[in-house]
Amino acid sequence: MAILEIKKYPSSILRKRAKKISAITDEILKLTQDMIETLKVAGGVGLAAPQIGSSIRLCIIKPYEEDATLVLLNPKIKSGKGKARMEEGCLSLPGATFNVNRYDEIIVNAMNMEGKMVELKVKELLSRIIQHEVDHLNGVLIFDRVNLLERLKKARTLSPKSIL
Repeated sequence: MAILEIKKYPSSILRKRAKKISAITDEILKLTQDMIETLKVAGGVGLAAPQIGSSIRLCIIKPYEEDATLVLLNPKIKSGKGKARMEEGCLSLPGATFNVNRYDEIIVNAMNMEGKMVELKVKELLSRIIQHEVDHLNGVLIFDRVNLLERLKKARTLSPKSIL
């Protein structure tokens, strides 16, 4: 296993829509293991393949140390309900946090590592993390989810070019 470099904004790969995975190959299996190891070292709760330079629809989620790592291939949010506002950070935007509105509960369809389609109904933190990682697969970053005023306030403490 290898620790992979996490791409930082403004890396162009973070703004591209990732490609659908058609088959689980040895390359995908190795990449997944490397992403799990990278996430562990980075101390985050989720990681999408574009963040490590691979433009494919793969993300991993591990909200708590005692949790098993959830691996989602080609995830698609089917529905959402309820609203929750919470501060979020991102491994690709070190030091930046934003108050982001998201669904409190979602239903997501994805392929698991056995190649089977699964449907998950999740809420609260797990829902938020999945939405954040699916955003990465669509080329969307957390600052895209906030209004210009909040972005301008944050630009005072961050490099303005990084979030405007």
